[in-house]
Amino acid sequence: ELHLWSEPAVLRPRCWHLDRIAPDEPLAITDLAVALDPVAFATRDVSEPAELRLELRQAGQVLARAAQPLRLLARDEWGGLGEMAHLLPAFVQPEATVRAGLTEAVGALLAQAGQGDPDGYRSGDPARAWMQAAAVWSASAGWGLRGAVAGGEVALRGQRLRPPGRIRAERLATPREAALRLAAGVEALGLNPVVAFAQGRVWCGVWLVDRDLGRMVEPDAVALRKAIAARELLPLDPEALIRGAGFEAAIAAARGLGAEAQEAEFIAAIDVAAARAAGILPLGETTLDPAPEPGCAAAPPLPLRPAAEDLPLGETDTAPTTPEGRTARWQRKLLDLSLRNRLLNFRDGRGSVPLLCTDMAALEDRLAGGATAIPVPMEEAESLSADEIARRAAQAQERGRLAAPLSSAELNARLVALHRRARSDMQEGGTNTLFLAAGFLRWRREGEERAFRAPLLLIPARLERRSAKAEFRIGHLEDEVRINATLLEFLRRDFALTVPGLDGELPRDESGIDLARIFDLVRRAVREMPGFEVIEDLALSTFSFAKFLMWEDLVAREAELRDSPLVRHLLDGPEETFAQPDLPVIAPRDLDRALAPADLVTPLPADSSQLAAVAAAAQGRDFVLIGPPGTGKSQTIANIIAQVMSQGRTVLFVAEKAAALDVVHRRLAATGLGDACLELHSSKTDRKSVLAQLGRGWDRAAAGDEADWIEVSEDLRLTRDRLNAYVAALHRKGRQGFSVFEAIGRVAPGAPPLRLSFSGPDAHDYASYARLRDLAGDLERLSQVAGRDAPVALLAGAEWSFDWQERFLDAAAALGRAARGLERGLAGLCDRVGLAPEAARMAARHALFAQLAALAGPEGPDLSALPDLPPDALQRAVEAQRAAGAEMAAARARLAADYPQDIDTRLDLAALDADWRGAEAGIWPLSALARRRVRGVLQGHAWSGRVDPGADLEALQRLARARAAREASPLAHLDDALAGRLVEARRGREAVLAGLAGEGADPARLG
Repeated sequence: ELHLWSEPAVLRPRCWHLDRIAPDEPLAITDLAVALDPVAFATRDVSEPAELRLELRQAGQVLARAAQPLRLLARDEWGGLGEMAHLLPAFVQPEATVRAGLTEAVGALLAQAGQGDPDGYRSGDPARAWMQAAAVWSASAGWGLRGAVAGGEVALRGQRLRPPGRIRAERLATPREAALRLAAGVEALGLNPVVAFAQGRVWCGVWLVDRDLGRMVEPDAVALRKAIAARELLPLDPEALIRGAGFEAAIAAARGLGAEAQEAEFIAAIDVAAARAAGILPLGETTLDPAPEPGCAAAPPLPLRPAAEDLPLGETDTAPTTPEGRTARWQRKLLDLSLRNRLLNFRDGRGSVPLLCTDMAALEDRLAGGATAIPVPMEEAESLSADEIARRAAQAQERGRLAAPLSSAELNARLVALHRRARSDMQEGGTNTLFLAAGFLRWRREGEERAFRAPLLLIPARLERRSAKAEFRIGHLEDEVRINATLLEFLRRDFALTVPGLDGELPRDESGIDLARIFDLVRRAVREMPGFEVIEDLALSTFSFAKFLMWEDLVAREAELRDSPLVRHLLDGPEETFAQPDLPVIAPRDLDRALAPADLVTPLPADSSQLAAVAAAAQGRDFVLIGPPGTGKSQTIANIIAQVMSQGRTVLFVAEKAAALDVVHRRLAATGLGDACLELHSSKTDRKSVLAQLGRGWDRAAAGDEADWIEVSEDLRLTRDRLNAYVAALHRKGRQGFSVFEAIGRVAPGAPPLRLSFSGPDAHDYASYARLRDLAGDLERLSQVAGRDAPVALLAGAEWSFDWQERFLDAAAALGRAARGLERGLAGLCDRVGLAPEAARMAARHALFAQLAALAGPEGPDLSALPDLPPDALQRAVEAQRAAGAEMAAARARLAADYPQDIDTRLDLAALDADWRGAEAGIWPLSALARRRVRGVLQGHAWSGRVDPGADLEALQRLARARAAREASPLAHLDDALAGRLVEARRGREAVLAGLAGEGADPARLG
C-alpha cells in the first residue's frame, strides 16, 4: 500500500493498493487524482511551509518513506511567472467586479454616450468593443485609485492580490492589481483580456475581435507585436489609471508593448480567454472580502468613437461568387503589403546585423567566388566622422572583413541569434531565410513624415563557424540572388510605379550580378517620387518569401492550376459536391474481398484503416487523412507513394515542415525506394545535388523477375485466406448462440469459481444453454440469500418441496437443541469436577488420542502433535494425503529403472532439467555431451534397468511435487491406514455423543 498525506492536512489522504512490485522494475501509477480540502485553502490568510509525505507499507510494516517540501500560499497570493504563470487568470474575477459595482457604472456610461447596453462581441463591430473597453477604463477611474507599492521585482516571485471589493474600499492598487481589475471588468462584459509582463512593467490588453493568442502563456513578443500592429489587440497601461490619465493616453503609453526595441525586456503575455478554455476559473469571493464603499469620484466621460485607422482591418468584401473573385481573394490573403512585412519596413534591431561596406559590388563578386567575410565590431563608430568610418570600413573589407557599428558583445549576440534562427528555419521549413540585404529604398507616403526602408537585393547567405569560440564567417549560399519582388509589387499597387529591367533576369556583369546597374535602375524609376531614395546600406537578416512565392504562382500560373480537378472545383463551384471516381468505396472490412494481395504494394506495415486509404489513393480519390500523433500518418503516406508508383504514376509530396518530408523520405529509402525520390527542399535544391539525385534515379536497378512476384503474392494470398478462415471460425456462432471469441472474452478476466465440462462445443443448443444460464442465475441469487459460506455439502440431492423444507428445518432445530444440550452437559460436568470448558475439551481430545493409540498398536506413531482438526477438515486432509500418495506411486511406475524411495530428494532436479532442455534445444555446441551427462547422473542412482533421461526426469519431477504435497498435510507423519482409522474414530465419537444427547441422557454421563 502506498499512502499519501500532507502536513498540515490540506489534502485528503490517499492510498493506492499495489498487487505486486517486481524487483528493479518501475511501477507507474496513473491515477494521481488527490482531493484537496477547499475549506483549508479558502480560509488561509498567510503563507506557510508544508510537507507532502509518502509511505510504502506491507502488512503494516513501512518499507520506504519519502517527503516533498511545499509552500502553501495564502488564498489571495499568486506565485509569480515561474510555474504559476498560467494561474494568474484565476485572480481575474469578473463576478467580484460586478458586485463591486464596476459593470453597473459601465452600463451607465455607455447609456449616457448613446451606446446602448454592453454586448461583448455580439455586434461584430470592433469600434463597439473599443467603446466598451473605454467605459471600463472610465468606470475604474471613478474609483479614485491611488498607487500602492508592491515591493521588489514581483513579476517572477508573485505577490498577494487584493479582491475588487477591497481595492474599491481602500482605493489602493498596485499596477498589477489595476491590470487585473481592468481585465476582470472587460471579461465581465464578454470581451477577451490579456495581461502582459516585461521587466518592471505590466500591461492589460483587450481584444477588439473575438479571438485569443492560442495559448495561455505566450513568451514570444512577435505574436503580441503582430496583434497590436494589426490593431486587433488594444494595449492599456494600468499605471496611467493610477495617475488619473484618460483612456487614449493609456493606449499611447502602452504602444511600446512588445516593440522590437524592447523585445529583450519582454517576459510573457497571459491570455485569459485561452486560460478559461483550459479550465482555469476565477476565484470566488469569501465573507472576509470587505464590501465596497459608495461615493467614489465621478467617472470621466467616454472618448469619441475611434477612427477607422485605429480599428482592425476586417474582411470588407463579401464572399466572392466568381472564379476571378475567388482567385483575387486568395491573392490578397497571400500577399502581405502591410508595414508588418520586413520586406517593406525593415528596421535595425536584434534580428539583424548592420554592416559597413564601401564596395558592395566587389563584396558580392567575392562571395560569389566562394570566399567568406568575417564581421568584426567597430565600437567607436558613433564617435568617428563619416570619412573616418568609410576609411576603416574599406580597410576592413580589403582584409576580408566587414565592419559592424556594434560592440563586440552585441555583435556576437546578434550573430548567434541569426545563426540559430536560420538553422531552425532550414530544419523546420526546408528553405533558407538568411540573406544579405544589399541596398535599400527609403520611401514614405505623401503627407507623412515617417519614412520606411525596404531592401532591394537579397543575397542568399550562410553563417558558419568552426567552434563555439571561433569567429563567424559569412558565405554565399548556392542560390540565385533575388530582387525584392514584394517591394516591386507594392510599388506597382500603391504607387503605380514600375521599375523597368527588373521584372525578368537581373542585369549581370562579367563577374555576376551587376549591383550598380540595379541601383541605377531603381534610382531612375523613383527620381520623380518625393521622399523616395536609394541608400547603399548592407545588413544581414532573415526574410521569408513563402507566401509571396505562392502568390506569384497564383498570378503567373492560374491557367495551369486549373488543370487540377480539385483547384478547378474550388474556383468554379466550391458549394457543390466534389466529383469523385465512379467506383465503389472500399471499406476497411471489405479489403480482402475487393482486392488481391498483388493489387496492394505497401512495403510498410499497415492496418485495415491505413490500407483503405491506400486503396482510395489507388482509385484516384481525393480525401483528407486525419489522425492524432503517432497513428502512422507518415507511414501511410509512404505506402500511398509506393502504391501509386507501382501504377506508373508520379507523386508530388509537399509539407509545411521539412521534418515531415524527411520522415517520409527515410521510410521510402529504408524500403529501397530512395533513388526514386527527388528531394527539392533544404540543401538538396542546389544544382549539383539535383543532378546527383537524377543520376542515381537513372541508374537504379528497376528490373525484376515477374515469376518471383507472382510466387510471393500467391503465398501471401494463401496465408491471408488461412488467417481469414481462422478469424471467421473464431467469430462463428455455435448451436448454443455464441462464438469462441465471445466465450474467451467472458472467461478471460478471471478463472471461473467452478469447473464445468461438456462433451463438445455444441453439446447444448440455444434453448438448453439458456436454461443453464437461468439455473446459474438462480443459484447466484440463492447463494446471496444463504450466504457465500453456506454448508451446502450437508444437503442431500433431493428436489425441493414444502414438505422437504419443513423436515429439514425441524432436523436443523433438533440439531441445534442437541448441541445446546451438549454444551449444557459439558458445563455441568466441568462444574462438578472443577474444570474449565477448555480443559474439558482437551481431556476429551486426549481420551480420543488414547483410543487411537490403542488402535494403532505399540508400533504406531506418536499422535500428540496431531492438530485438533474439525471432522470435515480432517477428512479433506486425509483425502489430499491419499491423492499425493497415489501420485507418488504413479510417478514411480513411470520410471525406467529402480531408484531408491527418496531419489527425488537426493538429486538436483532443476539443474538436470536445465541441462536436458539445453541439450534438446541445441543451445550448446556439445549437446550430445550434455545428454550423456544427464544420463550418467541418473544411471548412477539407478539400481537396475535402462535409463531414459527424458521420461525419468519428468517422472522424478512429478514424484517430487507429490512428495511436497504430502509433506504439507497435517497428517504427513501418519500412514494411510492410521489416518483412515482416525477419521472413523472421530466420526464414531461424534455419532455416539449426538445419539446420547438425542435420547435425553444425563449430561453427567456424557464424559
